[in-house]
Amino acid sequence: MIYHAYSNYAKYAWGANEHRPISKTSHSANIFGSSALGISIIDSI
Repeated sequence: MIYHAYSNYAKYAWGANEHRPISKTSHSANIFGSSALGISIIDSI
C-alpha cells in the first residue's frame, strides 16, 4: 500500500504539497501561500 501511494504521488504530484488521488492532480495551496514545498514528502519522513 505504501508503494502504491508513493508511486502515484511521484507520478502525479511530485514536489506539490498534496496529492489528490481521485482526480490524480496535485494541490499546493497552504497557509504559506501557493508555493510548492513538497510537504507530503517532508511529512512522510
